[in-house]
Amino acid sequence: MSIRTRIGALALTVMAALTVTLFATGTASAATCAIPSAGDIGARWVQLGGGDGVLGCPTGPEKDLPDGAKGRQQFFQNGHVVVSPDQGSHMVTVAYRQGNRAFFTWGYTNPFSYDLFQVRWGTTTEAGIWKRPNRQIEFKDADGGHRQSGSWFLDRTSATPTMYSFQVQGSDRSWGNTTCRQGFTYPVHVRV
Repeated sequence: MSIRTRIGALALTVMAALTVTLFATGTASAATCAIPSAGDIGARWVQLGGGDGVLGCPTGPEKDLPDGAKGRQQFFQNGHVVVSPDQGSHMVTVAYRQGNRAFFTWGYTNPFSYDLFQVRWGTTTEAGIWKRPNRQIEFKDADGGHRQSGSWFLDRTSATPTMYSFQVQGSDRSWGNTTCRQGFTYPVHVRV
């Protein structure tokens, strides 16, 4: 057997093992849930533990965003996931609950990278509705580097279950001016 044949056989063996491992990992969690999750939303769901992870199982199918907004969304037992392609070709935002905390994660903004992120959030204790985010905080790198993802959480301060809504936009700062070319993502929501 020539060296070229051995290398080719080894490469095929490694690729087959990787494929089996990835397939088993992706479907093991999916097998516990009645409703599937796929694409960028499914990839983030699997990354967060699938049906046994922080989001739990999907509660409905993936759908287009309402009001003509560009992107897709899917609701889960413990959160909400949105794909916002205007902010990055595979930009996914996630809101989920864990204990008395509302977590918000975002990324990746490829091909864009930013000096800082502006996160907006809103809360309401009214059942069955969400409030458009109306408060804002900025996250920037201490070393001035460029960023493509991030995360943040809030503790519930009320004894009453609270709906949290989050959205994010990447921004660049130069000479004291802030420029946010891609705008805010569609809001994600979670009741804690």
